[in-house]
Amino acid sequence: MEQLLIERGFSGRILDATSPGYAAALERDNLASERKARLIVFPRSERDLSIAIQAAKQSVSQILPNPKGLPSKKVLRSGEKIAVKCGGHNHSTANSVENGVVIDMGSVKMIHIDRENMQVNVGGGCLWGEVYATLDKEGLMCVGGGVSVVGVGGHITGGSLSHPHVYKHAN
Repeated sequence: MEQLLIERGFSGRILDATSPGYAAALERDNLASERKARLIVFPRSERDLSIAIQAAKQSVSQILPNPKGLPSKKVLRSGEKIAVKCGGHNHSTANSVENGVVIDMGSVKMIHIDRENMQVNVGGGCLWGEVYATLDKEGLMCVGGGVSVVGVGGHITGGSLSHPHVYKHAN
């Protein structure tokens, strides 16, 4: 998959078990949710994210040895297991995967304020504290996570424990 990412123009970092920084990239807020991914990719843009997902979804052929000494057979898997890490706070394994691909959104940290439409567009790698600090400088606020070090992407998509609480009180 690493070669496929490079061929398609992925511009972010790609780590495997031999890469410097791999062990640190596996760390999660909760040790029980840490899994040893085959690859960890760090998209830098929406384009990189799309490339990473498409490359992981591509079918992967694999040679399986036959234990009885018969010829090995080639099988087609339906792609890599994928996990997406934003802040890494979920106690489940939603942000980590054993022997699959982790897409770490930590490099996608844009915050764009559209005052005309009263909207804020936030990159999936932002932490709520970063969003609140940016909005505070502009005299704005939003409803979001209750802990500043929680990732926006995971929280919004249901990865955070506080997610049901926030929306119950926001409505």
